[in-house]
Amino acid sequence: MDVIATSFSMAFLVTFVHPITVLPDHPNSLQIRNGHEATPHHYTWMVTIQAEYSPNDFEHVSGGTLLNAHQVLTAAHVCRKFKFLKTKSRRMRCVFGKHDVSQQEVGQVAIRVKDVSCFPQVHYKKHLHDICIMELESGVPFTMQITPAILAAPGSSMAGPCLLIGWGSDGYLRVKPRLQQMTVTPQEISLCQELEPKFSLKNICSQDAASPDHGDSGGPVMCDVNGELRVFGVHSYNVGLRNNQVVAAHVDVREYAEFIADPLRNPNSCSITMCTGFNCLYNSF
Repeated sequence: MDVIATSFSMAFLVTFVHPITVLPDHPNSLQIRNGHEATPHHYTWMVTIQAEYSPNDFEHVSGGTLLNAHQVLTAAHVCRKFKFLKTKSRRMRCVFGKHDVSQQEVGQVAIRVKDVSCFPQVHYKKHLHDICIMELESGVPFTMQITPAILAAPGSSMAGPCLLIGWGSDGYLRVKPRLQQMTVTPQEISLCQELEPKFSLKNICSQDAASPDHGDSGGPVMCDVNGELRVFGVHSYNVGLRNNQVVAAHVDVREYAEFIADPLRNPNSCSITMCTGFNCLYNSF
C-alpha cells in the first residue's frame, strides 16, 4: 500500500497517497463529455486505475469497480496495459476513496496490482470478452467512502436510464480532475449491430448524447434495482455515431458471473502479443 502519512479519524483508517499529475483541459479531451460532476464519494466502489510511467510517477489510465477487499473488476484491455508495464519494470496501482484525482483526499488508499486475469477467450481486435479481474497486493480496508459494489445477478432485468462514471483522459493523459457521471440508455443489440455486424451478444448496447472515452474504459455501468444501484456493465469501447449521438459497448457482467466468481482464473490470459510499444498504454484495443 503506497502511503505517505497515516492517522485515525472517526474510527476509520485514513491514508494519503501522492496525487497524480493533472494537465489543463484540452478542447479535444476524450473524457465523459456532456455529463456532469458526480456527488463526491457517493459511488464508494469506484476505482482509479493508475499506471507508473516513470519511477513513482503514476497517471490515471482507466476506471474499475471494487469487488471485494482483494479484487477489482475492469476491462481486459486495461489489464493488457498491466502486462506491458511489467515487461518494463513498471507497476499499476488502484486508488480507492477518490473524487478529485488532482489532490490528496482524506480517506484515500492506494494498493498496487499484483496480477491480472482476463477472460480466456478475450480478443482485443474483435472486441470480444473485454473483462478482467485485478488481484491486489494487499486487502483494501472498507470505510465510509470505500465499499464493494453489488453486481447484477444473472438473469436480472436491466431497466434504464443507467449511469456510467469516470475521470476520462485523452492521448496526452489530460484527465477531468473530479469524477464525472453520464446517463447510459440501454438499447436493443440490433442497434449496435447496424454499426458493427459482429457486435458481441455478451455486451450491452447504449446510445446517448454524452460520450465516454479511453480513460473511462473499465468503469461501471450502474442501474437502479429497487432503490439500490447495481453494476450491470463494464465500459469497453465506443461503437460509433448514430443520429449525432454516441453508441457505446459495455461488457454485460451478468454473462460473466462464473468467470468473476471463479477462484482458479488463469493469470496468464491477458496477452500483449497483439500490442506493441506504448500503443499498449494509449490505445483501447
